[in-house]
Amino acid sequence: MFRSASLDLITLAAPTSDQERLQKIATVCSGFVYYVSLKGVTGAQSLNVESVKRQLVAVRKYVPGLPVGVGFGIKDAKAAAQVSTVADAVVVGSAVVQRIADNKDDPAAIKSAVSQLLTEMRAAMNAVEQQIEE
Repeated sequence: MFRSASLDLITLAAPTSDQERLQKIATVCSGFVYYVSLKGVTGAQSLNVESVKRQLVAVRKYVPGLPVGVGFGIKDAKAAAQVSTVADAVVVGSAVVQRIADNKDDPAAIKSAVSQLLTEMRAAMNAVEQQIEE
């Protein structure tokens, strides 16, 4: 259905995804796989990048050739940079929503706060990428 409409089905894998679930994901997903890096509520815990890295090895075994984006727990530039070293994409949600909520009465402040967050994240990811290339 999705493919016939030229749409990708983005599936979720999580720390609790077992081998059977990863096999099912591999049969239906396209575009990329979204790896949920934390158990529980988004933004509530701190991210363990080494754990994510280990889990991504298993995920990639089942979806070779597909990029894997990592989300949940990406609160700031440091987390974005750390995740960018192990993931193909960094997915940011709650941190953006929080900036919007913090500035809900001022559209210009929303734009500024979200822009600042994403600019800081991009700069941190670029710095890590540059270090890796050197």
